Amino acid sequence: MSELTYKKLIKNINTLNPTNLLDFLVSHYEAIVSQRVERELTITTQKACFEEIEEINELLSKQLSQFNDAARACRFIIEYVVAKPPKGLRPISYGVFDDLMALASEIIARGSHSDMLNYEIYEVKLEILASGRLGYNYSEINKAQSLFIQSFTRERIRHANLSFSKWWKEPEPRKNKDLPSHVEEANEAFEAEFGVGLSDISDIVSELANLCISLNEGNQFSLYEKTDLITKIIKVLNWEENKIIQCLDFLTLKIRENFLNPPSPFTIPDVYPWRLSRGLSYIRRPLVEVEIEGKISLGWGFRNLFDSFNYILENALNGRLAPNPKSSKMRKWLGKFRFEEGKDFNDLVFDNLSIISEIMVKKNLIKIGSERIREEGNDLGDIDVLCVFPKKKTILVIECKNLSIARTPVEMKRELDQLFIGTQKKDSTVVKHQRRVDWIKKNITKVLTHYGFNKKGIWKVEPLIIVNNDLITSYFHKSPIPVFSLLRFTEDFLPKLI
Repeated sequence: MSELTYKKLIKNINTLNPTNLLDFLVSHYEAIVSQRVERELTITTQKACFEEIEEINELLSKQLSQFNDAARACRFIIEYVVAKPPKGLRPISYGVFDDLMALASEIIARGSHSDMLNYEIYEVKLEILASGRLGYNYSEINKAQSLFIQSFTRERIRHANLSFSKWWKEPEPRKNKDLPSHVEEANEAFEAEFGVGLSDISDIVSELANLCISLNEGNQFSLYEKTDLITKIIKVLNWEENKIIQCLDFLTLKIRENFLNPPSPFTIPDVYPWRLSRGLSYIRRPLVEVEIEGKISLGWGFRNLFDSFNYILENALNGRLAPNPKSSKMRKWLGKFRFEEGKDFNDLVFDNLSIISEIMVKKNLIKIGSERIREEGNDLGDIDVLCVFPKKKTILVIECKNLSIARTPVEMKRELDQLFIGTQKKDSTVVKHQRRVDWIKKNITKVLTHYGFNKKGIWKVEPLIIVNNDLITSYFHKSPIPVFSLLRFTEDFLPKLI
């Protein structure tokens, strides 16, 4: 991060009076969360009312981006104030808060650019300016980001339209109190990895929310002495004290000696505000530790509680909560979930093509007829979806990838290696898929004959990678195989073949 900007931020924070400071910061973060949710909820209605206005997509994209930027900056300020409470005299004000947000945003932006360069996500062109100073040309980067944001916003809008009805559905009552088997498996995995069950975290979050409603009379920030809070939870949940303490610790940001050097098991990147999926993020740990007259209290915001639980669940499922699981139960649970998610997405792509008449679609092919898909005696893996378009004399060989969105340079680098570049130990998805495509080309007569198509004329074999969400890395890296999100494939690419 920018050292001078960081020092200026810390200097400003250290002048502040700690009294009601976290109340102010958390309340403003709650407002950001509320406005962001409201904006996402009204996407569908605004599109319906102003569909003829071409700039509406650009406006929605800009607003959603602004909410996300503001949330990240505010979280960073909260994380620092919790870890290193100031001892100054100056009361917090809107002017001071605006200055802190501007500095935090600048640190996040510069840190993100630094990571992008460090992990070689893109190349920055250097040029001598008219003033004689060294300048950085970000035009190509900005163009790639702009194209991605346009596509990503379009997908967000479509998702909002498809899921709009869920806001008005009554939840289905559970027929019995027994937990579904997949929840039991998640609980066992969480307990083995973190020492607390997923359902226990859910129960604690619900009880903390109930305390907000019943005792706080709508205040944005709830603050209770830790011992009193534990006593209240014991009375309601009838748990042992140690279990409650474990759950609270799992959700708590704590005071510590050095902000930039957190204690084990955390690492320095856990405090970098431009990194996501951090162990010391306010959205990962929605409870904040406060020392008042020598006693420890815990505070929280109502909305961030539920945001945090959704964040924990989402990051657990995509492997970011425990990127290197220590327990076999967590590894088994993640492996099973990823396999099922991948299979479901493969089926979704297949189903989208199967409804089209006059084409042939097959999935999960390890052989065609009696001929296995192999090269020099080695299996090349299965073809996820094979689609034949007789009128266009085209065969699509499709690789389906259900991926979590790469949101940081670290994740982008991992995605680039996995999909496009590869490593010394493992070939990329593009390279492995191209081998299967080459096999189809070499055996095209056998393929067409097996499925009953006439070989007359010139047939084309086209490779394609379809992903569940648009990838920003595909805009930075020119792939030899086209990469489409399922939305762009069905709306932009597929109509050209029908």
